[in-house]
Amino acid sequence: MNTSSESLRGAVRRVVTDTQQSDGRTRREELTLDVSGRTVSTTIRYEDGSEHTYSAQEERTSASRPKLEPLGSGGFVKVENIRHLDAWETPVGDSVAFGTHGAAQARTLFDKEQRPIETVFLNSEAEDISRLYYQYADDINRIDIFELGGFLYRDPDGILRINVRDDHSGPIAPEAEGFRVTLLHDANNRLIEETTSFGGVLGSRMTYSRNELGDMITCKSRLFRDEGAEPSEQTIVFEYKYDDKGNWVEKKCVSTPTSDDTISRRQIEYYESDPPRPDL
Repeated sequence: MNTSSESLRGAVRRVVTDTQQSDGRTRREELTLDVSGRTVSTTIRYEDGSEHTYSAQEERTSASRPKLEPLGSGGFVKVENIRHLDAWETPVGDSVAFGTHGAAQARTLFDKEQRPIETVFLNSEAEDISRLYYQYADDINRIDIFELGGFLYRDPDGILRINVRDDHSGPIAPEAEGFRVTLLHDANNRLIEETTSFGGVLGSRMTYSRNELGDMITCKSRLFRDEGAEPSEQTIVFEYKYDDKGNWVEKKCVSTPTSDDTISRRQIEYYESDPPRPDL
């Protein structure tokens, strides 16, 4: 989504974001928050008149709400029902997601510092079908997330999802590596580089720069397709206009070499006073 309550400053009540792309397509997103800054609901309206509303209350009362199982070591296991998902977002944030086709449950082990260490994906028969591992290099503020093992399947385009045996049948070897994502953060724990690989082969590298408010001002990507071929490159530049609270009210994104541009404008309503916001 374009709007996140985590990036807003001040006691925000409501945000309406209108986005127009270079091809003329439009979208409106309406976000409402309570006085603590928590999202109450999000409504997305598309140019064809259709809309969808996500309610925080519905999520809290959903049967798929995660369960926490405490461990004697001080850590815990987070259990999630993900049978309705084809991609699952990892708990490290930064919108890092892995495909979970065929998985019914995700069980993530957290250490005593509340950092994820391992995620096990189970199918509806409670069989272990794949795993994610998390490695931390605190001295350079880097996180590696990678998957091992998994069953073979084809996506809707007929593409195999993960490394497979030569005969294209059965599960792969448990130690075979699939996707890997490497995240590098700055001293303020903001993402500055993201690298992806598949089966040990480099796929892409994204580098980010930010302004003094932490908003992204450039995103440079390099995609490595065929071995020996020059990678394709793209740069997106972001320009902002801000209100007196430090929230952007206009954001322009320009991409090169395609020259595609997107403009988003926000109408922000605030509560009359700025009550202290608790730690979320």
